[in-house]
Amino acid sequence: MMAMGNEFDEVLKKQTKHPQVFYKNGYSWENDVWNKNVLKGVIQELSAVQIENNDIDVNLNDFIDKMKVAVNADGYLFKRNSSYFPGKTGYMFCVECAPVDLPHIKESDLNSKLVIKGLKKRNVNAFGKRYSIDTLKHCYGHLLADYCCQLIAHYLRKRHSLTTISNNILYRIAINKFFQLCFENGQVYEYYENQFKKNEA
Repeated sequence: MMAMGNEFDEVLKKQTKHPQVFYKNGYSWENDVWNKNVLKGVIQELSAVQIENNDIDVNLNDFIDKMKVAVNADGYLFKRNSSYFPGKTGYMFCVECAPVDLPHIKESDLNSKLVIKGLKKRNVNAFGKRYSIDTLKHCYGHLLADYCCQLIAHYLRKRHSLTTISNNILYRIAINKFFQLCFENGQVYEYYENQFKKNEA
């Protein structure tokens, strides 16, 4: 049995058809796990304080809105055996990791990368619309996870004067929160249930 990252294989219809090959729902496992509820669940567990503002919702919505063109561009280049994001290191180039308050996406850096890659917004956004690319589902998984960890760290520091913990521990707490809060009867659950049923047939 082999589990594979989806990346853009599903939307481009490039998935390997084999009974022992299972694809993750999102670009990678990070995309299956991280969402607003998980973010807030992790923060509430670490701070022992209920979140009563909409700061996380607003921040993640802004992330999704601004990253849309970058994710579309990544899919556009993926089809051409290339990538918008640097591999393994440097992919956080578009994130303000030393913000006054909470981290955010630097649109100017996203636009500069489009120019460097020789891409036009209208072309990559038309591609994204044609292939129904979902920003949160198809965002480069490491970037999404590390952005969420940055958001947690700064929220804890700025709202509760708490020091943060390592990303590896945050990943574990997030996975636990995902199964507690989101997995059962959710879209991701249905996806994996259908994967196993299909491969049993």
